[in-house]
Amino acid sequence: MSESNVHKRKIYNQIEVFGFMEKRSWIEGPEISPLRYSINNRNCPVRNSFDSIEGVERKESIKLFDNLFWQSWHEERNMPKEAKEWFEARVKEFKAGRDIDLVCNCRRFKGQDDDVGLLAKYPLDCHGYTLKKYIEFLAGNLNIGY
Repeated sequence: MSESNVHKRKIYNQIEVFGFMEKRSWIEGPEISPLRYSINNRNCPVRNSFDSIEGVERKESIKLFDNLFWQSWHEERNMPKEAKEWFEARVKEFKAGRDIDLVCNCRRFKGQDDDVGLLAKYPLDCHGYTLKKYIEFLAGNLNIGY
């Protein structure tokens, strides 16, 4: 049995949401490295600002961000200028066919920490999934006027 039959190539989506320890990996062929964005660092315009509120657990901060995002930023068209620019750049990359990794420090891997035996208190969800959905939404509906 050949090496490629034993270790099949992982299938990734064009946009992936990863924990800080996970990266895409390929077994065969020269691949273009994905663009990686740390989405929860202090300088990121789309970070989850609820994450730093004392007494708010990660799961709750993700729900708060999601509500803020869809109600205020999207529906009320109250998105900060820096966040709009961030999304415009990601949509251009997405439409150009680039792979994009949204990397968050809310967990180590892609939500399967318990599956790999880490038994950590990291959430399965991440605000990165909201960002991913919105990039994909904008790429398919460019005339929404957000």
